[in-house]
Amino acid sequence: MTERDFHISHQTVRIAAAITLADYGVASITDGYYPSYSRMILNSRTGTILGFWAIAVPVMLPLYVGFEGWWMRKSRAALKGLWLDALLAIACFISLVALVLYAWGHYAMF
Repeated sequence: MTERDFHISHQTVRIAAAITLADYGVASITDGYYPSYSRMILNSRTGTILGFWAIAVPVMLPLYVGFEGWWMRKSRAALKGLWLDALLAIACFISLVALVLYAWGHYAMF
């Protein structure tokens, strides 16, 4: 594989993580300050897509970064960028876990 393939893979992970973290941030801000707007977005097709994105990407990113580490194991230059990818994947996953635990503690009916 070439360095260009490694660069494209790194950029894909970083863009997906940035979109996910931005989604979590905007969702928490709009839910706190503009609850009617937040519910309007969540009940639309856009909300369905963002909800699927917010669940699927944090689960898939650590798996993909693990694959990326196996794929780039022989390239020293590509491994430097892998640390940032791993940190972003872990941040997305921890954010999802925190969101689920918050929702479970505040909205669960038991």
